[in-house]
Amino acid sequence: MDEGGQPAAGRHQHSGTTLAQVSWQQNFYAAMLPAACELQLSATRKFVYRLASNPQAAVHAGWLLGLAFQAEGIVHKMDSCYRAGTRDFIVMGHSQGGAIAFLLTSHLRSLQAQGLLPADLRLKTYCSAGPKPGNLYYAYDYERATAGGWAVNVVNPADWVPEMPLSVQTPNDFSPVNPFVGVNAMIKKQPFPKNLAARHLYGQLARPSLRAQRRYQRYLGGYLAKAVGKNVPGYQAPAFYPSSDYVRVGNTVVLPADSAYYAQYPDDPAKLFQHHLFQPYYYLAQRLP
Repeated sequence: MDEGGQPAAGRHQHSGTTLAQVSWQQNFYAAMLPAACELQLSATRKFVYRLASNPQAAVHAGWLLGLAFQAEGIVHKMDSCYRAGTRDFIVMGHSQGGAIAFLLTSHLRSLQAQGLLPADLRLKTYCSAGPKPGNLYYAYDYERATAGGWAVNVVNPADWVPEMPLSVQTPNDFSPVNPFVGVNAMIKKQPFPKNLAARHLYGQLARPSLRAQRRYQRYLGGYLAKAVGKNVPGYQAPAFYPSSDYVRVGNTVVLPADSAYYAQYPDDPAKLFQHHLFQPYYYLAQRLP
Protein backbone atom coordinates (compact mmCIF):
# COMPACT_ATOMS: atom_id res chain seq x y z
CA MET A 1 0.00 0.00 0.00
CA ASP A 2 1.16 3.58 -0.61
CA GLU A 3 1.09 6.39 1.94
CA GLY A 4 -2.42 7.35 0.91
CA GLY A 5 -3.76 3.86 1.59
CA GLN A 6 -3.96 2.98 -2.10
CA PRO A 7 -2.58 -0.21 -3.62
CA ALA A 8 1.16 -0.06 -4.37
CA ALA A 9 2.18 1.85 -7.46
CA GLY A 10 1.99 0.08 -10.79
CA ARG A 11 5.32 -0.38 -12.52
CA HIS A 12 6.39 -1.02 -16.07
CA GLN A 13 10.06 -1.81 -16.56
CA HIS A 14 12.01 -2.08 -19.82
CA SER A 15 15.22 -4.07 -19.88
CA GLY A 16 18.12 -3.11 -22.13
CA THR A 17 19.32 -4.47 -25.43
CA THR A 18 19.32 -8.28 -25.64
CA LEU A 19 21.44 -10.59 -27.77
CA ALA A 20 18.57 -11.03 -30.23
CA GLN A 21 19.18 -9.62 -33.71
CA VAL A 22 15.91 -7.66 -33.68
CA SER A 23 16.95 -5.91 -30.46
CA TRP A 24 20.16 -4.61 -32.07
CA GLN A 25 18.19 -3.81 -35.21
CA GLN A 26 16.09 -1.43 -33.11
CA ASN A 27 19.24 0.39 -32.01
CA PHE A 28 20.73 0.73 -35.48
CA TYR A 29 17.44 1.80 -37.10
CA ALA A 30 18.47 5.30 -36.08
CA ALA A 31 16.98 7.63 -38.64
CA MET A 32 14.43 10.02 -37.19
CA LEU A 33 10.66 9.90 -37.58
CA PRO A 34 8.22 12.72 -36.78
CA ALA A 35 7.26 12.78 -33.10
CA ALA A 36 3.58 12.93 -34.04
CA CYS A 37 2.26 10.67 -36.81
CA GLU A 38 1.33 7.00 -37.24
CA LEU A 39 3.03 3.69 -37.97
CA GLN A 40 1.36 0.95 -40.00
CA LEU A 41 2.55 -2.14 -38.12
CA SER A 42 0.69 -4.67 -40.24
CA ALA A 43 -2.24 -4.84 -42.63
CA THR A 44 -4.63 -4.62 -39.68
CA ARG A 45 -2.69 -2.82 -36.97
CA LYS A 46 -1.81 0.85 -36.73
CA PHE A 47 -0.06 2.85 -34.01
CA VAL A 48 -1.13 6.49 -33.81
CA TYR A 49 1.09 8.59 -31.59
CA ARG A 50 1.70 12.19 -30.51
CA LEU A 51 4.88 12.36 -28.45
CA ALA A 52 5.36 16.12 -28.83
CA SER A 53 3.34 19.07 -30.07
CA ASN A 54 6.13 20.91 -31.91
CA PRO A 55 6.11 19.96 -35.64
CA GLN A 56 9.93 20.03 -35.60
CA ALA A 57 10.12 17.34 -32.91
CA ALA A 58 11.47 13.97 -34.07
CA VAL A 59 12.50 10.70 -32.42
CA HIS A 60 14.56 7.56 -33.03
CA ALA A 61 12.76 5.25 -35.48
CA GLY A 62 13.82 1.93 -33.93
CA TRP A 63 12.86 2.78 -30.38
CA LEU A 64 9.59 4.28 -31.57
CA LEU A 65 8.85 0.97 -33.30
CA GLY A 66 9.68 -0.85 -30.06
CA LEU A 67 7.20 1.36 -28.22
CA ALA A 68 4.55 0.80 -30.87
CA PHE A 69 4.41 -2.94 -30.25
CA GLN A 70 4.19 -2.54 -26.46
CA ALA A 71 1.97 0.51 -26.00
CA GLU A 72 -1.43 -1.13 -26.37
CA GLY A 73 -0.66 -3.86 -23.81
CA ILE A 74 0.80 -1.35 -21.36
CA VAL A 75 -2.23 0.93 -21.56
CA HIS A 76 -4.54 -2.07 -21.11
CA LYS A 77 -2.63 -3.17 -18.00
CA MET A 78 -2.65 0.36 -16.59
CA ASP A 79 -6.41 0.54 -17.11
CA SER A 80 -6.82 -2.71 -15.15
CA CYS A 81 -4.63 -1.41 -12.32
CA TYR A 82 -6.49 1.89 -12.28
CA ARG A 83 -9.83 0.11 -11.97
CA ALA A 84 -8.38 -1.80 -9.03
CA GLY A 85 -7.50 1.47 -7.29
CA THR A 86 -3.93 2.23 -8.39
CA ARG A 87 -3.26 5.87 -9.18
CA ASP A 88 0.57 6.05 -9.13
CA PHE A 89 2.59 4.42 -11.90
CA ILE A 90 6.37 4.17 -12.28
CA VAL A 91 7.99 3.79 -15.70
CA MET A 92 11.50 2.33 -15.55
CA GLY A 93 14.10 1.34 -18.10
CA HIS A 94 17.82 0.75 -18.50
CA SER A 95 19.80 1.31 -21.71
CA GLN A 96 17.55 0.60 -24.72
CA GLY A 97 14.78 0.20 -22.14
CA GLY A 98 15.52 3.72 -20.95
CA ALA A 99 15.16 5.05 -24.49
CA ILE A 100 11.77 3.36 -24.84
CA ALA A 101 10.80 4.58 -21.37
CA PHE A 102 11.37 8.18 -22.51
CA LEU A 103 9.01 7.66 -25.44
CA LEU A 104 6.49 5.68 -23.38
CA THR A 105 6.35 8.53 -20.86
CA SER A 106 5.60 11.00 -23.66
CA HIS A 107 2.96 8.67 -25.11
CA LEU A 108 1.17 8.12 -21.80
CA ARG A 109 1.20 11.81 -20.93
CA SER A 110 -0.14 12.58 -24.41
CA LEU A 111 -2.99 10.11 -23.95
CA GLN A 112 -3.74 11.72 -20.61
CA ALA A 113 -3.79 15.19 -22.18
CA GLN A 114 -6.23 13.87 -24.81
CA GLY A 115 -8.56 12.47 -22.13
CA LEU A 116 -7.73 8.87 -23.10
CA LEU A 117 -6.17 8.16 -19.69
CA PRO A 118 -7.59 9.43 -16.36
CA ALA A 119 -6.53 12.90 -15.26
CA ASP A 120 -5.71 11.73 -11.70
CA LEU A 121 -3.30 9.05 -12.87
CA ARG A 122 0.27 10.00 -11.82
CA LEU A 123 3.42 9.01 -13.70
CA LYS A 124 7.04 9.09 -12.60
CA THR A 125 9.90 7.94 -14.83
CA TYR A 126 13.24 6.49 -13.78
CA CYS A 127 15.68 5.79 -16.61
CA SER A 128 19.26 4.64 -16.23
CA ALA A 129 21.88 4.71 -18.97
CA GLY A 130 19.22 6.07 -21.30
CA PRO A 131 20.60 7.09 -24.71
CA LYS A 132 19.48 10.12 -26.72
CA PRO A 133 15.91 9.41 -27.95
CA GLY A 134 15.21 12.42 -30.17
CA ASN A 135 16.07 15.94 -31.21
CA LEU A 136 16.06 19.21 -29.31
CA TYR A 137 12.40 19.96 -30.02
CA TYR A 138 11.37 16.58 -28.63
CA ALA A 139 13.57 17.29 -25.59
CA TYR A 140 11.85 20.62 -25.00
CA ASP A 141 8.43 18.95 -24.95
CA TYR A 142 9.55 16.05 -22.74
CA GLU A 143 11.20 18.38 -20.24
CA ARG A 144 8.17 20.64 -20.06
CA ALA A 145 5.85 17.67 -19.53
CA THR A 146 7.99 16.14 -16.77
CA ALA A 147 9.10 19.35 -15.04
CA GLY A 148 9.13 19.35 -11.27
CA GLY A 149 11.02 16.09 -10.74
CA TRP A 150 8.68 13.68 -12.51
CA ALA A 151 11.44 12.09 -14.59
CA VAL A 152 15.16 11.42 -14.22
CA ASN A 153 17.87 9.66 -16.22
CA VAL A 154 20.71 8.29 -14.09
CA VAL A 155 24.01 8.25 -15.98
CA ASN A 156 27.47 6.87 -15.32
CA PRO A 157 29.73 9.36 -17.16
CA ALA A 158 32.15 6.52 -17.97
CA ASP A 159 29.37 4.73 -19.90
CA TRP A 160 29.31 5.30 -23.68
CA VAL A 161 25.67 4.27 -24.19
CA PRO A 162 24.13 7.60 -23.02
CA GLU A 163 26.34 9.30 -25.65
CA MET A 164 24.55 7.43 -28.45
CA PRO A 165 23.27 7.73 -31.15
CA LEU A 166 25.79 9.78 -33.09
CA SER A 167 24.55 13.35 -33.55
CA VAL A 168 24.78 15.45 -36.69
CA GLN A 169 23.56 19.05 -36.47
CA THR A 170 22.95 20.99 -39.68
CA PRO A 171 21.65 24.51 -40.41
CA ASN A 172 18.24 22.90 -40.99
CA ASP A 173 17.98 21.93 -37.32
CA PHE A 174 17.62 25.49 -36.09
CA SER A 175 14.39 27.31 -35.27
CA PRO A 176 12.71 28.74 -38.42
CA VAL A 177 13.88 32.23 -37.43
CA ASN A 178 17.67 32.00 -37.48
CA PRO A 179 20.67 33.62 -39.25
CA PHE A 180 20.95 30.74 -41.74
CA VAL A 181 17.53 31.36 -43.34
CA GLY A 182 18.66 34.38 -45.33
CA VAL A 183 22.34 33.58 -45.62
CA ASN A 184 22.28 33.16 -49.43
CA ALA A 185 20.52 36.48 -49.89
CA MET A 186 23.04 38.20 -47.61
CA ILE A 187 25.95 36.65 -49.49
CA LYS A 188 24.54 37.88 -52.83
CA LYS A 189 24.54 41.45 -51.51
CA GLN A 190 28.26 41.35 -50.85
CA PRO A 191 30.50 42.98 -53.49
CA PHE A 192 32.69 40.83 -55.72
CA PRO A 193 34.94 39.00 -54.74
CA LYS A 194 33.76 39.03 -51.12
CA ASN A 195 30.58 37.20 -52.16
CA LEU A 196 32.60 34.34 -53.65
CA ALA A 197 34.75 34.05 -50.54
CA ALA A 198 31.72 34.12 -48.25
CA ARG A 199 29.88 31.49 -50.32
CA HIS A 200 32.93 29.24 -50.26
CA LEU A 201 33.35 29.62 -46.50
CA TYR A 202 29.69 28.93 -45.78
CA GLY A 203 29.75 25.89 -48.04
CA GLN A 204 32.83 24.55 -46.28
CA LEU A 205 31.02 24.83 -42.95
CA ALA A 206 27.54 23.63 -43.96
CA ARG A 207 28.04 20.99 -46.65
CA PRO A 208 29.88 18.35 -44.56
CA SER A 209 27.13 18.16 -41.94
CA LEU A 210 24.35 18.18 -44.56
CA ARG A 211 26.10 15.39 -46.45
CA ALA A 212 26.63 13.40 -43.23
CA GLN A 213 22.97 13.73 -42.28
CA ARG A 214 21.80 12.47 -45.69
CA ARG A 215 24.12 9.46 -45.42
CA TYR A 216 22.98 8.82 -41.85
CA GLN A 217 19.37 8.71 -43.04
CA ARG A 218 20.20 6.55 -46.06
CA TYR A 219 22.16 3.89 -44.20
CA LEU A 220 20.49 3.88 -40.76
CA GLY A 221 17.08 4.67 -42.21
CA GLY A 222 16.37 3.41 -45.71
CA TYR A 223 18.67 0.38 -45.66
CA LEU A 224 17.69 -0.64 -42.11
CA ALA A 225 14.00 -0.21 -42.93
CA LYS A 226 14.32 -3.04 -45.46
CA ALA A 227 15.75 -5.34 -42.79
CA VAL A 228 13.04 -4.28 -40.34
CA GLY A 229 10.41 -5.07 -42.96
CA LYS A 230 11.61 -8.69 -43.09
CA ASN A 231 10.98 -9.07 -39.36
CA VAL A 232 7.80 -6.98 -39.30
CA PRO A 233 5.77 -7.90 -42.41
CA GLY A 234 3.43 -5.10 -43.41
CA TYR A 235 5.36 -2.42 -41.53
CA GLN A 236 5.12 1.03 -43.11
CA ALA A 237 6.60 4.14 -41.56
CA PRO A 238 6.01 7.78 -42.46
CA ALA A 239 8.72 9.63 -44.34
CA PHE A 240 11.87 10.13 -42.30
CA TYR A 241 12.32 13.49 -40.63
CA PRO A 242 15.40 15.13 -42.22
CA SER A 243 17.49 15.40 -39.08
CA SER A 244 19.99 13.43 -37.02
CA ASP A 245 20.43 16.05 -34.31
CA TYR A 246 20.16 13.74 -31.28
CA VAL A 247 20.39 15.39 -27.85
CA ARG A 248 20.33 14.39 -24.20
CA VAL A 249 16.80 14.54 -22.80
CA GLY A 250 15.34 15.34 -19.41
CA ASN A 251 16.72 15.78 -15.92
CA THR A 252 20.05 13.93 -15.72
CA VAL A 253 21.50 12.59 -12.46
CA VAL A 254 25.24 12.17 -13.01
CA LEU A 255 26.90 9.53 -10.85
CA PRO A 256 30.32 10.29 -9.26
CA ALA A 257 32.74 8.33 -11.48
CA ASP A 258 35.97 9.54 -9.89
CA SER A 259 39.44 8.02 -9.40
CA ALA A 260 38.11 5.60 -6.78
CA TYR A 261 35.59 4.31 -9.31
CA TYR A 262 38.21 3.86 -12.03
CA ALA A 263 40.40 1.96 -9.57
CA GLN A 264 37.49 -0.44 -9.12
CA TYR A 265 36.38 -0.41 -12.78
CA PRO A 266 39.32 0.57 -15.00
CA ASP A 267 38.77 1.29 -18.70
CA ASP A 268 39.31 -1.87 -20.70
CA PRO A 269 38.79 -1.90 -24.51
CA ALA A 270 38.09 -5.62 -24.27
CA LYS A 271 35.09 -4.95 -21.99
CA LEU A 272 32.92 -2.54 -23.94
CA PHE A 273 29.98 -2.80 -21.55
CA GLN A 274 31.90 -2.74 -18.27
CA HIS A 275 30.70 0.75 -17.31
CA HIS A 276 27.19 0.05 -18.58
CA LEU A 277 26.19 -2.91 -16.43
CA PHE A 278 24.12 -2.90 -13.26
CA GLN A 279 26.95 -3.42 -10.77
CA PRO A 280 28.98 -0.26 -11.59
CA TYR A 281 25.77 1.78 -11.62
CA TYR A 282 24.79 0.36 -8.25
CA TYR A 283 28.31 0.95 -6.88
CA LEU A 284 28.18 4.62 -7.92
CA ALA A 285 24.59 5.13 -6.74
CA GLN A 286 25.61 4.05 -3.24
CA ARG A 287 28.22 6.81 -3.25
CA LEU A 288 25.80 9.62 -4.04
CA PRO A 289 25.76 12.27 -1.30
